[in-house]
Amino acid sequence: MKIRAAVLADVQSIAEIYNEVLRTTNAIYREEEVDLADREKWFNQRIEFGFPVIVAELDGGVVGYGAFNEFRYGEGYNGTVENSLHVKSTARGNGIGSAILKVLLEIAKAQNRKIMVAGIDSEN
Repeated sequence: MKIRAAVLADVQSIAEIYNEVLRTTNAIYREEEVDLADREKWFNQRIEFGFPVIVAELDGGVVGYGAFNEFRYGEGYNGTVENSLHVKSTARGNGIGSAILKVLLEIAKAQNRKIMVAGIDSEN
């Protein structure tokens, strides 16, 4: 498995994983699937503001991704970010999510982010 910075060419795989998670879990609080344009906008916004988007590759394909961005705005939340992390169903249970989170935490530390939060559904 390889964890690396995502590139625009990865956005199609990111969208596919996102939509699979949306359809099969309670991890995403949204009802409608996203299209490529939506995920490209999401990707570009994070990159523009200096937030990471990373992917996990296994056997040459993207099997998971992670990112973070500002949690909330306001002085009390300075340095606080919220992560988003999803793994393809066929790749779960192999430590991929943990590996992605580890890299996100390393990046957050390097960016002097003090707190990382995650919204996790009780059924997830």
